[in-house]
Amino acid sequence: MPVLRSIDAAGTAWLLAHMHEHADEHMAPYHHYDSRAKRHISSLDERMLLQLRNVGPDMAKRLLNRFGSLVGVVNAGRDELMSVEGVGRFIAGQILLLRGGGK
Repeated sequence: MPVLRSIDAAGTAWLLAHMHEHADEHMAPYHHYDSRAKRHISSLDERMLLQLRNVGPDMAKRLLNRFGSLVGVVNAGRDELMSVEGVGRFIAGQILLLRGGGK
């Protein structure tokens, strides 16, 4: 839910007036946007892995399938991480930094 802030009552009145003016306009493609159509991210572990650069939903799932959990992914060694399809030195290095080590 978006939050619109105004400085005073006049600003609030201005916002409401402009929102009313645009309420009937059809602003494609946003007018028919359905947030339920977004792909559902099933777990907190997956969402955490998606915060890493170059890690998308498919790679996050591969890592979790291989190591079982975010803890398992973070505790894996560099060679183990790089054995997962698509994981190279850069991504493995990012994951190793999560536990505070580079080895």
